[in-house]
Amino acid sequence: MARLQIWIAFGQRRGNDPLHWMIVTSPEDHSTATWYHVVGGPTQGGGYKLMIQSPKRFDSHGISEHHYVGELDEKDQKKLKASAQKIPAQYCQGWTVQVLSDLERKGLVPAGTAEHWHNQVEPNPYEAGGSSASGSGSSTQGGSSRGSSSQGGSSSGSGSQGPEWVWDQAYGQYKYWDAAANRWVWASEVGQ
Repeated sequence: MARLQIWIAFGQRRGNDPLHWMIVTSPEDHSTATWYHVVGGPTQGGGYKLMIQSPKRFDSHGISEHHYVGELDEKDQKKLKASAQKIPAQYCQGWTVQVLSDLERKGLVPAGTAEHWHNQVEPNPYEAGGSSASGSGSSTQGGSSRGSSSQGGSSSGSGSQGPEWVWDQAYGQYKYWDAAANRWVWASEVGQ
């Protein structure tokens, strides 16, 4: 059975905007690719929309980086598509992490993949308080938000208030954004 490689691809950075993330599958020779990504949103003046595009170029000029995630049997591509369609369209980085979490649950990507990428998510400047990898809005998939340092979201806090802890539904624990370290700090790391 043919195998497909799974990649996280980043679009070219545009100014100070967060990177556009997508999941890309491709045969080993990278002759063609399928792109799974969310488009639209505030930068496009509308709502978010899932796009599944094939055939696309693996080495498109619009992609700045590829990060290898793993491989799956070609027959399992339907499971990837089902995961992509199941997760509500939202900020592309958060959506990507949620899809990876679902793929991890199905045993299609290595354990820890979703958490690794969750820790790479950039704040979404177009949503109040920013958006984490858990999504936002009415979805019950998430609801946590990444606060900016002006909201007390850094490890040093603002004044004597300390960090702003937020609940991460996908991981079932609290976290806060440490701006100095440029990463999420989990409650389990600090014994809370």
